[in-house]
Order: sequence, then structure tokens, then C-alpha cells
Amino acid sequence: METIQNSTFEDLTFEQRSGRALEVAMRLYGQGPSWLVFFREILGVGGAVNQLFRRDGELREFELTAEYREIQQMLGQLRQHGGRRNTPVEPTRVITVRLPKSVHEAIQAEATARNTSMNRLCISKLLQVLEHEFQQTEESPSDDTVVDEVPDAT
Repeated sequence: METIQNSTFEDLTFEQRSGRALEVAMRLYGQGPSWLVFFREILGVGGAVNQLFRRDGELREFELTAEYREIQQMLGQLRQHGGRRNTPVEPTRVITVRLPKSVHEAIQAEATARNTSMNRLCISKLLQVLEHEFQQTEESPSDDTVVDEVPDAT
């Protein structure tokens, strides 16, 4: 993977860096990598996007661009069509996520309906773009908020 040098991007505008991120992603995508290699080299810690958008708030701003959406589409395509070929061995890590029973049951049902594992479904969902309207705002309750009552819709 080509490394983005600090001197290369310091003088570029946000728009130029956005274009550069897409250019690097398109070049790698054209080589037919596994989804894992693509993710690591483009979106992972130390990947091209993180090298290009180091200033406060810029990464979040980039995630709202057409270039970022196109990179996400490439990642999705690789996961669907080229997910296992030439996949390098990489250690995996385990996380524990506490879910309400109803959410767990919904994920389990969706995984069954899609004929996939819950693990694979959750990874796919984690890699999806958070749309702007679903991102947490200051007025939104935190993820840890427990809702005791649901207002009646009538």
C-alpha cells in the first residue's frame, strides 16, 4: 500500500484530500484485494483516510462526503463478491456487547432469514456508514439510557 506522507497532504485542501482518499481506494480496489486488506489499508487505524484527515473533526466531516460513501460501496462490494480470496491471516479479537433481549432476538431472526451467522451480520452492520440523521446529537439520549416508558402512540 502506498503511504500518504505528511508533506503530501499538509498543503492540500479538504476537497483535494477527499479526492486523494478516493483515488487511493480506487487503485487498491482495482487490484482485487480481500475486504479485510481494503478495510485495513483505507479505513483502518493508520490507513489512508486516517493519514489524510488527522485534524480535529475532519474525519467526521469526511464521513459525510460522496467520496466516503463511494469507498464504503467498494468495501461492501468486496465483502459480497471477493470476501475470502487471498484473505490474509489476521488475529481476531472478541468483544462483548450487552443487548436487550428483543434486539438480540431481532438480530438472530435477521441472521437466520439471511442465511448467515449472527457474527457475520454484526460485522456487516458495524462496517456500514452511520447516516447523518442517525448520529447521536447533544439532545439524543446516550447509548446507556434506559427508557422506562414508551409513550402511547394514540
